[in-house]
Amino acid sequence: MIDDIFLSSLVPPKLTVERSEVVINTQSKLVIRCSTAGVPPPRLEWFKNQKKITEGGRVQIYDDGSLVITNPTTQDVGTYNCVALSSAGSASGQIDVKMPSKLEKLKIEPIICMGT
Repeated sequence: MIDDIFLSSLVPPKLTVERSEVVINTQSKLVIRCSTAGVPPPRLEWFKNQKKITEGGRVQIYDDGSLVITNPTTQDVGTYNCVALSSAGSASGQIDVKMPSKLEKLKIEPIICMGT
C-alpha cells in the first residue's frame, strides 16, 4: 500500500523593496518595507551598515517585513539591507536612509509684490 505522496519543489526567495531611498522625517516614524515570497517561506533579517538589527526600544520588525523606527534621528541614517533566507536560497535588497536636504527643510512662503 502506498501512502499519499506530496511533492513540493523549492522556490528560491524573491524579495521586493518598496523604495531604494527613504528620507527621514524626524516628526514621524521611519518605515521601510520589504516583502518576500518563496517555498519554503523565507525568514527575513534586517541589517544597518552590515550589522544585524534586533527589535527593541525604538525598533520594531513586523511579520509583513516592515522595519519601523520611532522618533528617527541622524543616527538612523545609513544603508539598510533586508535579506530573505531559506533552504532554497537567499535574496537581498538595499535601502538608503538619508536626512532631508537643506532645501527640503526650508519652508518657503511665496511673496507676492503688487505694484502701483
